[in-house]
This record gives sequence, structure tokens and C-alpha cells, in this order.
Amino acid sequence: MIDSADIFFTIIPISTELVSPSVSYDMLADIEKDILFNLSSQKRKREFLSGRMAARQSIDSFNKSSNNIILNKGIDREEKGLPIWPTGIVGSISHSDTHAVCAIGSSDIFYGIGLDLLDTKRHTYKGLLSRICSVEEREALETHWDADLALLRSIVFSGKEAIYKFICSLRIPELQDYTFFWTDFSFKLIKEAEGKFIINVDFSNRLSSRLPEFMLRKKSQVQVIVKDELILSVCFLRI
Repeated sequence: MIDSADIFFTIIPISTELVSPSVSYDMLADIEKDILFNLSSQKRKREFLSGRMAARQSIDSFNKSSNNIILNKGIDREEKGLPIWPTGIVGSISHSDTHAVCAIGSSDIFYGIGLDLLDTKRHTYKGLLSRICSVEEREALETHWDADLALLRSIVFSGKEAIYKFICSLRIPELQDYTFFWTDFSFKLIKEAEGKFIINVDFSNRLSSRLPEFMLRKKSQVQVIVKDELILSVCFLRI
């Protein structure tokens, strides 16, 4: 799993129904029910419900290992879709076509967490790298990696999504009206073991000029796990 004992993960299958043994409408807080009611499709409702159930389980796990008990009165969200976490924690929620995942940690330990979950067979078309990578990044992947390029495309896509979600989770005022480009995040992909990758991240000068000092002092990194036809990417920064 991800190398951080201070992050609490929950991953659950997305139910084909709005009520099942693992997810239940009745378990939602009122603010969460309001969000669910306003979602347009049954698919989106199932994804939302499963994500909130994963978040509930992650908070329960956090409470069992911490002296600082988090009261979960429901996780609201901002206009742009970012979860509003209870005081004391930071986190992220994501879903693939088949599963939902949540990761949370103490706000005393982490500035933020960005999470992405992707099915390995998604985002594998050949033109993807030219859209989300610089020429140098593409050449490094295509020249130095003796691996399944379709899988690498998905790993890179998921990794960059996790970086983006991490930065958004910080709610940096200077980025409120910022338009992100895929090339704002350049990377070096390192394979640590079978199914486990590290992405070392550098930011463009355009983006760096708006980032707070603490992000420029520390090297940002994404951990990626590939298992059971899923890609899990996590970006976090310790305080």
C-alpha cells in the first residue's frame, strides 16, 4: 500500500443500487442527502454515495487510532466539488468506474492530500501523452521504459490528476482564478517494485510563481499503486 501509516484509506466497490450492504442512503447526513438529491444521474448518485461511505469508514479508522476524535456531521462540498472536511483532518475522495476510495489524515501532519483512482483500461489511447505531457516527458517514457505504454499512459494521467487535486485541496488564494495546464506538472517516473511507482514532480515557472513557500521548499511526490486492474495515485505533503 502507500508508504504512510498516518493516512487512512478505504476502498469499496461502487454499488449497482442506491441501497446495499456496503452503502446506504440512510447513513448520509442531511447536507449529504441534499447533494445526492441534486445529482442528475443514477450513476453519479451511486458514485457519490459510495465515496461518502468510504469517507465515513476512513474517519472511523482515524478515530480508532487518534486521541483527537473527529465528529462526522456530514461532508459538505464547495461549488467546484471539493469536499469540506471536518475540522482536524484533510483528505480526498475519488472513484473509478467500479470502486470508490477515500484517504484522510490529520491536518496537524499534512498540508493536504490529493487522490485519484483509475481503471487500468481507461485513458490508454495513443494521443493521450501528447495532450498531457511535454515533449521531454514523452521521450523519457517512450525511450527508457520497456513496459506496457498503454498502462504507463494511464499511470501518468492518474498521477497528474492526483497532483492537481492535491493543489486544489490547499485552497491557495493566488490560484482561485488560475487556469491549470497539464504541463504545469512535469515529472520523473520511477518504478520502485512490481506494481509500485513514484512520480517526482516539478512545477512550471508559471505555476511556481503563485505557490506558497512551503511547497517550493519541499519536493512534491506522487505514490502510485497498480493492483487488481486499478491505479491508485496519492499526492501529499507533510507539515
